[in-house]
Order: sequence, then structure tokens, then C-alpha cells
Amino acid sequence: MPDQPESRFAHWKDVDPGRPSRRWVTLAVGVLAVGALVYGGVRLLDYWIDTPEPPVDPPRAEVGYFRQDLLRPGDCFSDADLERASRVGSDDAVGTVPAVQVVRCDRPHTAEVYARFDIPESGDYPGSTVIGQAGAGCDDALAEYAGASGDDLTIWLLPPTLAAWERGQGHGLCVAVSARRRRGSLNAAGA
Repeated sequence: MPDQPESRFAHWKDVDPGRPSRRWVTLAVGVLAVGALVYGGVRLLDYWIDTPEPPVDPPRAEVGYFRQDLLRPGDCFSDADLERASRVGSDDAVGTVPAVQVVRCDRPHTAEVYARFDIPESGDYPGSTVIGQAGAGCDDALAEYAGASGDDLTIWLLPPTLAAWERGQGHGLCVAVSARRRRGSLNAAGA
């Protein structure tokens, strides 16, 4: 068969009249991509603006192992746990504070957190004098918390760890420690 001359409509031979051209498909995909980026950016900005700050005391289980800086009034535990955490949580250990095992107060324990005290903001980690002055109200707080049952207890002032201080946690804890294991909370209100 002899070669046929090329038709003047040869450029149409690969085009399906029912399909849109590539140019329109590319444009549509580009518009969708830009729209998705704008929508994602608006959602991200909305999240940053409307996200609330985390609570000061994050919710936690009633008992279990907690870092020293997460203890709060009403927590009961062993003073041996507290001594170990305090030793390791000294100025030298910024992020390696071991956990204290908090138990229900009706289980045997020797120590109970009964109050918080604020430490004045000074920039530097507070020394023992500043902590002693800030915790001067722990005696009165124990009398209010434990009533007459607090007479045979030793009061420990537990400062924040260096890592907690650097995060802005400017309070210490008043801890009542008994010489023997006890059951039940010291709280005079029966909590």
C-alpha cells in the first residue's frame, strides 16, 4: 500500500473528544493542591491560637510511681523513697530524678505530703536558707492538716528539683515523716 499523505487533521488523532486536555487536568490538580495547603495552614494556625495551656497539675492516677516534682498534698509514700529521690535529684542531676512510689494512705507508709509553699523567684536555684524561709509556714500547716496527731512527726521541706525549677515550678512541699510505719492519712478532716 502506498504511503498516504498526512492528513491536515493528524494532530487530532490522539485526542479523545470526551476527555479534557492535559492542560486543564494539570490546572485542576494545582488548584486542589494550593487549596489543601491553605486549608492545612489555617487549621494549624487555629490550633496554635486556640490550644489551651496544659494544667499546672497534670491529671494522674491516684497511686503509682511519680517523679518527685509531681508529688502533691495528700500523697503517701515511704521516706526511704523520698530520701533516694532527694539524693539523686540534687543540683547535679537535672533530668534523672527517680520515681517515688505513692501508695494509698490506708496502706503502710511513713511520709505524707500535706502542703505546698511558694519559693520567691530569684532566677538562681534557691539555697537552703531561702527554702527554710519559704517553708516557715509548714509548722502551722501541719497543725491545721493533722491536728494533735501531728505531734510526733518530723517535718521535711522538699524543694523542687533543679529541672523543675528551670521549668518554672516555684514551689516546694511540706512533708510529714513518722518514725514508724503508719496507716491512714494524717488529715484531721479524715481525707
